[in-house]
Amino acid sequence: MFSLAARSAPRLSLRLYSTAPPKQSLKDLVATLRNHAGPDVSPTQAAQALLATDRDIPAALKWLETNRAEAAAKKAAKVADRTTAQGLVGAAVLARGAPGGVRAALVELNCETDFVARNALFGALLADIAHTAAFLAEPAPSAPSLVRPFALDALRAAPLLSARTPGAPAHAGTVADALRTLVGQVGENIALRRAATLTADALRPPELALRASARVHQSVGDPLQGRIGSLALLALKAPALPVLLREDGFQADLEKLAGALGRQIIGFPTTAIRAPGGAEDEGALYAQPFEMYGGEGSGVLVAAFLKKWAHERGMADQGEEGAGVEVVEFAKWTVGE
Repeated sequence: MFSLAARSAPRLSLRLYSTAPPKQSLKDLVATLRNHAGPDVSPTQAAQALLATDRDIPAALKWLETNRAEAAAKKAAKVADRTTAQGLVGAAVLARGAPGGVRAALVELNCETDFVARNALFGALLADIAHTAAFLAEPAPSAPSLVRPFALDALRAAPLLSARTPGAPAHAGTVADALRTLVGQVGENIALRRAATLTADALRPPELALRASARVHQSVGDPLQGRIGSLALLALKAPALPVLLREDGFQADLEKLAGALGRQIIGFPTTAIRAPGGAEDEGALYAQPFEMYGGEGSGVLVAAFLKKWAHERGMADQGEEGAGVEVVEFAKWTVGE
């Protein structure tokens, strides 16, 4: 009797002092999985993923990713025929130029309701798509226009890049994949309607420069997203331009001017830079009073103000033909037009 108990003691000791890690409960595994997958994964979904993958966290994460993609694709197919008359125009300016080249984009993303257009997920995706378009666009020096449409098929097939972390992917897949994911999240049809880019390398000689300017109206939360958006290109020419561009004061003045021109394009019924054949046309930017500059711009036509602005800053006082600042191109979009 005594010897039997003695022989059992070592085994009992091993059980009591085992160094093997205890198994996590399903509840703890669910919490761990949700920490990795994000708060949009419910406890029920997390448990389902764990039970389907023998409680393996990496496999469960992959299961959730596949499951969400399939659900989003089904939802996208179900709502694909719904009208998308709401949405936002978003801009991205990766390089504003003067000095250097310019790189920017304008994108319209549509949805079914204004409620979803104001959703943070919708705004974040629009920002990422605009950033992606601006990043991927290639300069085309021989093209008749520097503001050019970006092929939507190519943009949808492109990897989605993050506007918040430049150079990093914003989504595991393409722009099209991200659109389907958003459909699954908000339950509405989401449509990428149009995209345009503005790209150009730095000009030569250094007495020439370009400046890109993007502005929106009726902004929801992001200052580069709204119901109306514009993307404008300014050209500068002056013998002293290389020196002027190194001055903080000149750069601040130029940014104020570019911003005011963007607001003028949006705020007035602007359809062209100059009226054809010198005819009177309230849609011609240069024939409008420069109200959006404020103060000294009030009552002065845009064309006259630009000459005055350049002269006061030493750009056009050296007899150089064509010296000064000009608006050479712009795009203006309104949601649903």
